[in-house]
Amino acid sequence: MEFVEILMQTIIKSKDIPKAQVERYVSPILEIFLPSALSKILGKNIEMVMPEFPIKKLENNQSTNIDFLLSSDNEIIFVELKTDTTSSNDNQMKTYEKLKTTSNLGCKLFNDFEQIKENSSKNKKYQNIQNLIQDKLLNLTKLQKLEIVYLVPKRLKEKNNFNEYGIEVITFEKLHQNNEINHKFCNEWKIITSYLKALDDN
Repeated sequence: MEFVEILMQTIIKSKDIPKAQVERYVSPILEIFLPSALSKILGKNIEMVMPEFPIKKLENNQSTNIDFLLSSDNEIIFVELKTDTTSSNDNQMKTYEKLKTTSNLGCKLFNDFEQIKENSSKNKKYQNIQNLIQDKLLNLTKLQKLEIVYLVPKRLKEKNNFNEYGIEVITFEKLHQNNEINHKFCNEWKIITSYLKALDDN
């Protein structure tokens, strides 16, 4: 049995353990494959900007994080990962919906990142990240349109009205059905999605 299979079996077993943080286990794996996977499903050329990208709260310089910030040639893409049927967040969706109507959204995200960095006790970490993705951050300033994508279990899609917020919803089954991607580790991705689809019953 391959390492990837053992890893995914271990992760999927944890979904039935109370308080196990499956999203944290899965996120680093998705970071590797999401651009290719979403490019296939959405029919766009997509690249990763940064996982856990900070968005400035309106009332102060504190932040809340997007699970994954990506971009295409003409739009900004927020991706939120949910691995449990009970983990939806209406306030989060409302916040993202408001951002859709923000003028110069890309510039706002860039400027907010600068403010958060300057006011953070972890300034050096933010600066290190910025040095790594500076070109991608600057490219954001040219973009205005926002697409919001939620990767969720099928049961969560069925019980929530995501359409009300103009959200593109992708289930783990759909991820598996579209797992023929252009990627160095495309065979490993097929194995990974074959296990991730078990989260649809979570």
